[in-house]
Parts: sequence; structure tokens; C-alpha cells
Amino acid sequence: RPTVLMEDKHLEELEDLKPQKADPQFIRSILKNEEFVSNIREEYLFVLLKYILEDKNYDDLETIPLVPLFNNKFGKFDKSKTYYIASKEEFKLFPNAGPRYFIPKELLKSQKLLPNFTDEDFRETTNIKEFGEPTINSLLNQEIDIALERDWNPSGIQIPNQQWLNEIWKLIIDSALEPYSPFPLLEVYDPNNQRKPQLISLKNAESKPLIYHNSSTISDIIKALANLGIRFTKHQPDDNLSEYIYELSPSNVLSAIKKYQCVEKKLFTNKKDREVLCQYFCNDMSLQSTTSG
Repeated sequence: RPTVLMEDKHLEELEDLKPQKADPQFIRSILKNEEFVSNIREEYLFVLLKYILEDKNYDDLETIPLVPLFNNKFGKFDKSKTYYIASKEEFKLFPNAGPRYFIPKELLKSQKLLPNFTDEDFRETTNIKEFGEPTINSLLNQEIDIALERDWNPSGIQIPNQQWLNEIWKLIIDSALEPYSPFPLLEVYDPNNQRKPQLISLKNAESKPLIYHNSSTISDIIKALANLGIRFTKHQPDDNLSEYIYELSPSNVLSAIKKYQCVEKKLFTNKKDREVLCQYFCNDMSLQSTTSG
């Protein structure tokens, strides 16, 4: 038999050599090779994802392309980027932003990964968040351009439409609205020309507030105010929108007339409109007098 002569130190090194255990850290080091991951079937990717999360060493996830996204895509763990865990309905609010920002909540549930992705330490380390108002704040500019006003089709397929607008307002109405002030998110209509609906920005409505009117019946006072250039909306008033949308009342009408500078611009040229406004305010004063008496 051939004999190999080795120094004692080399014999000791051989004795110390052991098979390396495929622990989560070792698997993560392999998965950072994107080309390697691209050749793995999707069902096994989830097995690997669950395994590398076991030791909760979330800092070591960086650059691993195993963040499950919509449309059967995967993204990289990247602390400089925010992913949002969203339902299908929430994801549909951002077709332009697309799947690269959104993790399907239903998929996490079906893969039993939701507890991992909602773990507080995991979120802080990976910058993965639940869908909510901050999502709107961050991604709205990818769906609608900043503008003082724009035309729109409330019943159309393209964003913005009425359904999309309603969902956006549900998410932001209780938040600070300043970040949204440049975007056209308030619906406006002209009672004299309802075939041309428009959206205006909060910034626009701040200087010329809207009067709330959501009735198919157009009264004389509505026509008179529309003739003065005062704008109307079917958007429900809210405490958080009080400086942009006024309820229809004599005091609010006076405030709107002042804001629109109707007197300074000499807009009271129509005799019938003047009579309607005079009667409107006189009826209110008469009612107040009767109530106080």
C-alpha cells in the first residue's frame, strides 16, 4: 500500500475538517447569488425563504431575491426600499407603481409566512410595512400628476375614476392632508354644465372653496351661485375638509362670496340672480327672527 508522510500539523488540520452544516446562514450566503435563485422552482423558493428566516438574523437578508411580490415575481431584500404588504384590492389602487412595491397578503397567509412578515423586528430591519395611508403618501405621484385642476371620467376604467377616488379618500381622510394638497382629488361640477366633470386640488379649493350639493334637483339658489362662478362638489363634507368644502347655508354662502371676491369683481350683473340671493338671505333672517322671538 502507498504511504503518505505528513507533518503532525497537517494531520491535525485533517482531523478538524468536518462537513459544513447547511444552516440558515450558509443558505443565505448561497441565495445572494441571484443567478442561482433564478433557476429554482417557485415552490422551493418558499421553502428556502421559511428556512432562512428561522434564526431571525434579519440583517443578513440584504440583497437576497426572495421577497414575494404580486404577479408571481420576487424582489430583493433592500433596506433602502419600502415594500408594502397589501390585499388584491389595495394593490389595484396602484397599477402604475406595479407589483415591484407590493407583497400579497393572501400569499403570505397561504404560505404561513404572515407571522414572519408582521414581526416587529423583521419590519424594522427590512423596511417592509403594512399597506396604509403612508403608502398613499409615498406612491400617489405615480398614479396621478400634480395639477390645480384636470378633467376626468368618473365612470371610466382609467385612474382616476370614482371608485378609485373613493378608496383613496377612505385611506387619507383622517390624516394630515397637507402632503396631498397639490393633487387633484376633489371632484367639482358645474350645475349649468354637468357634462364636464373636473377634479381640483386642495390647494385650489383653499382659495375658492366648494359648496356641497348632491341632489339631482338644481334649485334657484344653486343656479344663482353657479352663475357667480361658485363651484360645487358631491364630495361629502368632513371636519378635515372644512376649509375646502362648505355645507350649503347662508353663512357659508356669504363666506364663499367673499372668498370668490364676487363683489369686487362686480359679478352681480344678473337681476334674477340678485333677487334669488336677496330672498335666500331674507328668508334666513326671517327664520332667525322667528326663532329668537
